[in-house]
Amino acid sequence: MRTMWILVLASCTIAEADDYVDRRAAAECKAMARCYLGEFDSQFSSLDECESFVRDDLEAEAEILDEADCDYQPDEAARCVRRVRQMGCADWVEKGTASACDLVYDCTSGGGE
Repeated sequence: MRTMWILVLASCTIAEADDYVDRRAAAECKAMARCYLGEFDSQFSSLDECESFVRDDLEAEAEILDEADCDYQPDEAARCVRRVRQMGCADWVEKGTASACDLVYDCTSGGGE
């Protein structure tokens, strides 16, 4: 029983920022393909191409936040990816995913202010 809970708890976080970037890119691209297919088809030839493009943007953003001494929040990263995956198309088109993921990096402590 204890092993099951450890596995459940482990799946609640995304320990490494690189894993977060990969998972969020996949979630973003699947949402775009599902909710905005025409735009997806006009910009990308495949999910892999989309994920590579989004991953590059997310990595650049993460680098800027790291340089600003922002702290990566693994639990928030998991919540972000989950929110993107569950987001309805109306919300995705209207609001995008930025607000679903705005807590992944904490810039309030240290030099991140």
